[in-house]
Amino acid sequence: MSNGAMRSVVDPNDAFGDQMPNAGNQCCTANTLQICNAPDSNNNNVNVNMVDALCAALGYSDGTIVREANDNSCPESHAVAQDGSIWSSDYVNSNGWGAEYLCSQT
Repeated sequence: MSNGAMRSVVDPNDAFGDQMPNAGNQCCTANTLQICNAPDSNNNNVNVNMVDALCAALGYSDGTIVREANDNSCPESHAVAQDGSIWSSDYVNSNGWGAEYLCSQT
């Protein structure tokens, strides 16, 4: 459940386009368009700088994780591509989620 956690949605291959869920209070599974926790700094052990990928997807050149939390064990999404174009999840429950990010342009 959310418990105030920042959340994210994984949509592999953009199968649902701009469609987004409008509610959800359970942890995500491999079913498309379920709500996961926002990504944290370990990026589910995928060798991509998650916050740089997130900021690149938004048009910025750099990113910083300002704050993380560990009070929710739902799966997190993670960046697969450094340019922020591909995201996924391992759908494994683990403590931690990204709570605040800062994107900037150099």
